[in-house]
Amino acid sequence: MPLNRPSNAICYALVNGLSAVFVMTVVLSDSPRSAVAWQDWVDLAILLLICLAVSWLRWRSFLRYQALRISLLKREDDALQKARRDELTQLLNRTALRDDFPSLCSGRANVALMDIDSFKRINDVTGHQQGDRVLSLVGESIRSMFDHAGDHCYRYGGDEFLIITVGEGRAEFVKRLEALQSLCNERGGADRANLSIGYVSASPHSSEQLRDCIKRADHWMYVAKRSDKTEVRGEELLSFHKLRIA
Repeated sequence: MPLNRPSNAICYALVNGLSAVFVMTVVLSDSPRSAVAWQDWVDLAILLLICLAVSWLRWRSFLRYQALRISLLKREDDALQKARRDELTQLLNRTALRDDFPSLCSGRANVALMDIDSFKRINDVTGHQQGDRVLSLVGESIRSMFDHAGDHCYRYGGDEFLIITVGEGRAEFVKRLEALQSLCNERGGADRANLSIGYVSASPHSSEQLRDCIKRADHWMYVAKRSDKTEVRGEELLSFHKLRIA
C-alpha cells in the first residue's frame, strides 16, 4: 500500500495488526489446549508491536525519500530558471527565447524590439557600474509594465530588449509600450533612459515567421531612432509573403 499520505500509513499498520490478530486467533482457537498460555499472548503483543514499528519505519523512510526528491527537483528547477534568466535585468535571455519559440507561434502576437539611446555614452561618461544600473532599471520597468500571462520579456543582447505578447490587441500593446517609454524617460539624473521602440503586430505560424517579425521590429526601431525618438513606430503585418526589410 503506497504511503503517500499519513492516512495510508495508519491503514497499513491496522491491516498488518488485524491480520496478525486474526491469524493468531485462528491458530490459538485450534489449539488442543483448553487454555491459552500467557506466553502466547505475549508473542502476539510482540508481533503487533513489530508490525507497528515496521509501518512507522516505512513511513519515516518514505518521508525522507520524498524530502530528498522534492529538494532535488527544486534544485533542478532553480538551475533551469537560472540558465533561462539574465542575471542583471532578471529578464529572460536568448536561451529562453529559443526554448519559447514554438509556444509563441500559436496565434496573434505583438513583437517589440527596443534599445537605450546613447548607451555607449552612458558607459563612457558615468562608468559601467551606472550603465549596469540603467539596464537593471529598464529591466525592472519592463517587468512591471508587461506582467500579464501572455507577456514574454527578454534581454535580447547588450542594451536591446525584446517583448512578445500573445493574444493582445495592437492598440493596447502600443499603449503599454508608450507607457514604458515614458516611465524610463521620466527618471531623473543619470538613471534616465530614452528608449527607441519598434514593433510589429502579426500572426506568425512558424519560427521562421517569428524571426521575420523580430527583424521587422528591428527595422522600425531604427526608423524611430532616426526620426522622433519619443514615438513608438511599427506596423501590422498582414502577410509574410515577399517580406522585405528596408
